[in-house]
Amino acid sequence: MEKEKITPTQFSLLVNMFTVGDSILIVPSGLAAEAGQDAWLAALLTIGIGLLLVRLYASLAGRFPGKSLVQYTELILGKWAGKVISLWFFTFCLLFSSFLIRDIGEFVVTHNLPNTPVEVVNIIFLCLMIMGVRGGMEPLARTVQIFFPLLFLFFVFSVLTLTPQIEPEHILPVFEAGMKPVIRAVIPFVGIPYLELVLFLMIIPYVSDTEKAKSSLVKGMLVGSSTLFTVIVLSILVLGPELTARETYPSYALVKKINVGHFLQRIEAIMAAVWFLTIYIKATVTFFPALRCSVRRSS
Repeated sequence: MEKEKITPTQFSLLVNMFTVGDSILIVPSGLAAEAGQDAWLAALLTIGIGLLLVRLYASLAGRFPGKSLVQYTELILGKWAGKVISLWFFTFCLLFSSFLIRDIGEFVVTHNLPNTPVEVVNIIFLCLMIMGVRGGMEPLARTVQIFFPLLFLFFVFSVLTLTPQIEPEHILPVFEAGMKPVIRAVIPFVGIPYLELVLFLMIIPYVSDTEKAKSSLVKGMLVGSSTLFTVIVLSILVLGPELTARETYPSYALVKKINVGHFLQRIEAIMAAVWFLTIYIKATVTFFPALRCSVRRSS
């Protein structure tokens, strides 16, 4: 692990895919349930707070170049307090990766394989994640670099084909219930995915250019956030705030509405494949810090 190096561009793409991750499916419904048609405003505020958090992470990485989070927690808090934080961080990574595996299992069983036990799907996905971890950070980063252009083209295609179905009245009136619902929507979703990006403080030491890694962290977060914001706005404008709030996976329902000349339609399977890839990247990246924490503790 210590010999692996990835480029700043690859690091930025990893951050981008991590930011999209499972958020692209679950965040729109949560924001719409709290803020209604003002979910787009809540998304903007959340992105602003997330940008401040990521700038904080980049500042920490700049203060301790070449070191990971568990290394400089001991320098800042002392040996024993630092080890307690490292143990907590290790536990968080394990639990978080488990939750992501559960998410993919529930999605597949709900929409694709209803007669398949969720445990079977979870075990298959876990095996794939173990293969990714064994391969190392470099192959994972190259995989993201290969697939990103295809994912970007699919995203642009989806936006363009859904644009004719936009109904502007779905976003009105603005601030119908005041500012309080917007703030209530922001608070829980700062953590998904912006607090989670602290995991990349364990991966920054692998970047070949530490100075560029800080800006790559911010750029990856902004590009991923732009994708999420676009999906949230489209969900409100096309599905409406009520349906978006009721749907468990609004972006999946959104892609179902694509219909080009009554010929190209029902391409939600592609959306499912995209989500499998993004959540696979997120789950694997989440497990890497846990692995490095264990290596650090054993050494």
